[in-house]
Amino acid sequence: STWGKIIMSGVTLKQILEESEPTTNFRCGFGDAKQIVTLNGYRIEDSQKHVLFQVQSDPNRKPPMFFSTQNEEKYRIIKYDFDASFLQSPTFSTLLSFRLGSNDVGSFRLVEKYYFRKDLLMSFDFEFGECKANTDNTWECLYTIPKIDSETRKAMIENPYETTSDSFFFVDGRLVIHN
Repeated sequence: STWGKIIMSGVTLKQILEESEPTTNFRCGFGDAKQIVTLNGYRIEDSQKHVLFQVQSDPNRKPPMFFSTQNEEKYRIIKYDFDASFLQSPTFSTLLSFRLGSNDVGSFRLVEKYYFRKDLLMSFDFEFGECKANTDNTWECLYTIPKIDSETRKAMIENPYETTSDSFFFVDGRLVIHN
């Protein structure tokens, strides 16, 4: 694995926005979101609303009592297999379902960065805004894909797992989830 140690939170939004290369460490601990927000499902759709990827948590499954950081990557890293036509689409969207904990949240923000090798291809910054405690929420984000030159596109198709992303979730300015 290329992943190193966890860098505990204290990382600021400004730092994340300024990063221009893929991370090699998780920027917050796996449990930093505990009691604040629980991600329940995630779906990616192309511009025609065809579902490309979907994951949904099992509401009847209890989380493990103890969590080992040795297995953390399997919970935090997703390997996508998209058809090459995905790069031709002008847009895609994600639908995120989540449950808030026992406190209201003034701001829920998502920053996503997409890279090919070490080059930043695109960066997105979404703000959900205020969320009430103990509520289930759905958040749809629309992404406009920038033009990617034909040489880079060809290399991406030939080397699909060299395209990576970082997703950072902030609650009231505090980084609580990094996948």
